[in-house]
Amino acid sequence: MVSTWLRRPGIVIALALAGIAAILGAWRQSTVQDGSPVRQIYLALSPGVLTDGSQFWIRVTEGPDKQGATFVGGASYTFYSGPSENGPWKKIMLVRLDDPDPIPTRNVVFVNGRLAYVFLYNVLAVTQDGGSSWSVWEPGRARSDWGARRSMIEDVVLSKDGSGTMRLKIFAAQKEATLKTRDFGESWAPE
Repeated sequence: MVSTWLRRPGIVIALALAGIAAILGAWRQSTVQDGSPVRQIYLALSPGVLTDGSQFWIRVTEGPDKQGATFVGGASYTFYSGPSENGPWKKIMLVRLDDPDPIPTRNVVFVNGRLAYVFLYNVLAVTQDGGSSWSVWEPGRARSDWGARRSMIEDVVLSKDGSGTMRLKIFAAQKEATLKTRDFGESWAPE
């Protein structure tokens, strides 16, 4: 039966064109607004509806890190928010890592329709207004020995009343610290 299909040039040409269209479509979707290549995309929709009836989206892309000329390819993870799955997208934060790991989808958390947070490695961003504005926090702000490459945010839990906890891994001390907030992640202090 397959050989009968292949004997018809119209079908072969149609299948070839469909394959080319699929490849071109995937290539077109694998770049972001600035033309950077993307290996992974994760989209998440806010579960709640804002007062104006809209919802907001969070988009995370992972692509090759072009910052350094190294033998091992790193990865850039860019977090965006937008009013629809098609954008327009506003950059929240950019995190560069040594290894191109899968996007950690558990690090994108919607508490309700207005409150959400994202975190990766040593950066946390929180919105209280449905993605219109974001506050970004890094452990190095609280203590210099928790700066980049010295600590890593392992987990964050924020509540709708603004209280929350963060587990922070501190590399030099080979221990964990638990931090608390009462202001939606604007500031954190050890327990």
